[in-house]
Amino acid sequence: MNKVVVVTVTYGNRWKFLSQVVNSVIDDSHLEKIIIVDNASVNKIEIENFAKKNNGKVSIIRNERNHGSAGGYFAGLRMAREISCDYVLVLDDDNAVEKGGIDIFLENFKKFPRNNVVLAGNRSDMGENASFFFSAPTEEEVEKSRKTFFEVFSFSKVNNFFRILSGRKNKEKQGSCPEIVPNKSFAFGGTILPIKAVLDAPLPDSKLFLYGDDIDYSWGVREAGYKTYVCVRPYIRDVDMTFTEGSHIEGLFAKDTPDYKVYFRLRNMVYLSSKYTKGFLDNCLLLLNMLVWFVGLYFIVFLRGKTNGILFKRSRLIFRAIKNGLSGNLSIPNNLELPGNAEVLF
Repeated sequence: MNKVVVVTVTYGNRWKFLSQVVNSVIDDSHLEKIIIVDNASVNKIEIENFAKKNNGKVSIIRNERNHGSAGGYFAGLRMAREISCDYVLVLDDDNAVEKGGIDIFLENFKKFPRNNVVLAGNRSDMGENASFFFSAPTEEEVEKSRKTFFEVFSFSKVNNFFRILSGRKNKEKQGSCPEIVPNKSFAFGGTILPIKAVLDAPLPDSKLFLYGDDIDYSWGVREAGYKTYVCVRPYIRDVDMTFTEGSHIEGLFAKDTPDYKVYFRLRNMVYLSSKYTKGFLDNCLLLLNMLVWFVGLYFIVFLRGKTNGILFKRSRLIFRAIKNGLSGNLSIPNNLELPGNAEVLF
């Protein structure tokens, strides 16, 4: 029987979410171990009680400071490498696998005899993901795709720009769709990897702290020779829906969006796009794409009146993020306040 290790990372006061996640897999017959990386949460007692109740099935990595998702998954996946298992299932602390989901994943792996693939579950209740399977890229498109966050010169990107500008939502598509589709990358929440992929690929870059660290890891997995797919089943249920429509664009100038979220997101987008872009002409194309992307960002914000009185302050932060991303400077600005007792590992 295939043995599966589950890795999850938590922080703050989130046991009400994490408990649903770990309980969704604790009784699965394939489960070898749950690794809970506790990023200085306030739920130490609840997590320890869960481990005692399930003696031998749970290991805890406790960090005295919050190392972000990147540092957390770095530690969790490093421990998973030392455990005898066949697969590693990565879950955020707020997405649970449907009942029998691990069996569905394992059945899907049988469709790929070489076992050189990574599979992500279906998070169809999250934003626009419901229509993903109807518009997924082909195998050829995935192989040719650039590893960048700033590929704006395509019909889909132009259409998305005008959709955001007008405030329209994507239409939900109906009908049948493929059961498994190729994808350019994967998120940590709801992805299962053969243990060999975990051993072959570089561990997550802890310097990224959060935002884009899972994409960077998935690109590293792909460069290690693995293909990535998304499955219609199993469903991955988000028990804490924090995603909001348009937040990735207009949210950059929202007063209630913390500076650190804006900074890390944009710095890492720029840094990773630059990291994976090789050659003079490709770098010139990247800079052009970035220029168009940021001009489009400000155009949308100005036209829709979403500056919220912090345009100049937030713009300075954005340009600092761009500068540091391009130069590869992953240190943290002295005046950037991190949440709680967070700490970026170096």
